Amino acid sequence: MSCPNCSCDKYWKVRRGGLLCVKCRSEYRPPPPPVRLSKYQWRTIVKWFVLEQSVSIICEQSGISRYKVMKALQHIRKLMHSLTLDVFQGVVEVDATLYGRVKTRPFRNHTHIKKKRKSDQVVFGALCRGSFVRAKLVSGYDVETFRYLLKEWVAPGSKIYSSSFKYFPDLKSIGFVHRTVKLNKGIHLDEDCHINGLKGFWGYLKTKLSSRGGIRRERVSLYLAEYVWRYNNRDKSTKEKIHTIIKLLKK
Repeated sequence: MSCPNCSCDKYWKVRRGGLLCVKCRSEYRPPPPPVRLSKYQWRTIVKWFVLEQSVSIICEQSGISRYKVMKALQHIRKLMHSLTLDVFQGVVEVDATLYGRVKTRPFRNHTHIKKKRKSDQVVFGALCRGSFVRAKLVSGYDVETFRYLLKEWVAPGSKIYSSSFKYFPDLKSIGFVHRTVKLNKGIHLDEDCHINGLKGFWGYLKTKLSSRGGIRRERVSLYLAEYVWRYNNRDKSTKEKIHTIIKLLKK
């Protein structure tokens, strides 16, 4: 819990539940939790959340109301959304994909009133080979947005592989070694010239999101952060995942 005045994360505990900053000596109180639960209840919710159980099963197993469980899960996803990963170095795969676009049905056009279609939800992602994956929901295919995110996520001098999509900018001008992959060709002369790792993550992400049955547009970014976290921690055991989330809740 950092100090609101100087952003220092070191403090002393004082009376009446207050915290005293080590650096500026100001006293402040931590923000109230989103939902009041005991440590045992939090651990139970986290356990079934890691096992990817539905809200109904979590309520049945923990004996907690549906409202509190949903608030707790939303709080966990917000914490995952606020996590920051290290800057990628080495070989990085870059790509973008559409989410939530429904194909039109011509034989039903006469039965529905045409409405103004909402903007497409584009997920931009980068995967460092042998490391983690990062993904973010953006408003559309924007060259400047992609360029800004790559400057923030990837260290200069790294080698980037991307598809030959017209919206991907020329990355050589901003300090990257850029190679494009022609996805219409099944065989590549260079074995390293591919983005198969990120394509695998897109398949995992779309499968998990479609299994939800429907997500509100304003909450897609939270579920995206959840599945990025699950993918990055897929090699950990269930006990290690629970410990990681509990440690994240204590911050």
